[in-house]
Amino acid sequence: MSSTRWTDDASAQRHYPKAVTLVQLLTSSSPPANPFVYFRVPIVDARLRVKIALYFTVGGGTPFETDYTGFANLWLYEADDDPDLIGSGRTFALMNVEGTEAAPTAVPSASPLLGYSREFQTAADYIEGKFKILSNIALGAWILRCRYQPAPGQRFTPDEWQQITPLAQPSLFNTPKLVI
Repeated sequence: MSSTRWTDDASAQRHYPKAVTLVQLLTSSSPPANPFVYFRVPIVDARLRVKIALYFTVGGGTPFETDYTGFANLWLYEADDDPDLIGSGRTFALMNVEGTEAAPTAVPSASPLLGYSREFQTAADYIEGKFKILSNIALGAWILRCRYQPAPGQRFTPDEWQQITPLAQPSLFNTPKLVI
């Protein structure tokens, strides 16, 4: 029998992976012709819930009180690996979970908000997103932050949690970080 104690404290099982910079706005020039990035948030285990947050960090010289409504937009969807080519990097978009490709969600949706946040629990392999800059009204950066934790009523053993956290790392895919 193991002498390691397992705590049922839900706060002990929260994982905050490193933030991902989606867009760096260094000038007030117009956005390029295709000002978007794709990102991927892995769903390591269906017993997890994941919070996806996109927020704008204001750069030097930009007033914090600026109305950022309609600055960008977002489409999120569930995606699964190709079952015949697992690990190939190819995924299939299967279900919209926020906006659609044709009608993405405005980010932020209203003033004085500075971003977007939503929590998901799914059996999909990933939540993927397309984030697009619509106008360049301020200097700063758009950041992707995530939080992983067990769904209500779920807990992982310490060994399970140690296996999950290295795999729970959001990333960009098919596009580099956008610098304008």
